[in-house]
Amino acid sequence: MEEHLRCATEQVFGKLFVGLIDEPIDPASTRSISVQNYGLSNHRALYTSRQFVGIGTLCSAIRDCRAVLHEASFADDWTGAIQGALTCALDKLVEH
Repeated sequence: MEEHLRCATEQVFGKLFVGLIDEPIDPASTRSISVQNYGLSNHRALYTSRQFVGIGTLCSAIRDCRAVLHEASFADDWTGAIQGALTCALDKLVEH
């Protein structure tokens, strides 16, 4: 199962322009809890493999929604607004 998730992670994040999210966590940015005390030193370590694949899949879907909305004849303003709202929703999901 873990091998399958590793392959899925590489496939999902390979499609994103930022690639695999594996940035180190700055200790000063963790506010009231220091995740480094638990062995979590980068953003990738904050999520299980399944959560990480899910986040990447949602990122891809949000990126791809612009083309789908454009094909459905949505105005550019609406397309940007919808994509922005979905991005904000994903941000809140990842934050909690």
